[in-house]
Amino acid sequence: MIFLSTTHENRFFQLLDRVEINGRKINVENQSVMYMIALIETGLGRNLANKIFDFENNSVRPNCVDDGWQTGTTCRATRLAFSLWNGFPSADQRDCNPFNLFGCEWDAYFIEALKIRYEID
Repeated sequence: MIFLSTTHENRFFQLLDRVEINGRKINVENQSVMYMIALIETGLGRNLANKIFDFENNSVRPNCVDDGWQTGTTCRATRLAFSLWNGFPSADQRDCNPFNLFGCEWDAYFIEALKIRYEID
């Protein structure tokens, strides 16, 4: 796996621990979403995991796409994370196609998240 930084890598494993602590088995959906959340947090330098993911109910929070803290890049990352989670990232599907998701400085990490989710070496 590639990471933006050691902060990204460390946060990824911390988030996976949170999933596991809540009694859930870590699967590829969890891994890919936690990878993206760690990337978003690293990019913004803020702890936003609870705004993006409901750890207690093991579900994404789709309304966070409209939150004021989102930037163009983090919004793309959030939409991709939701798409990797359940295939239905938001009501506005046109913003979730590859043309609208890719084309930013985090593309290499977006591809890494796809590899995690679909177990590609």
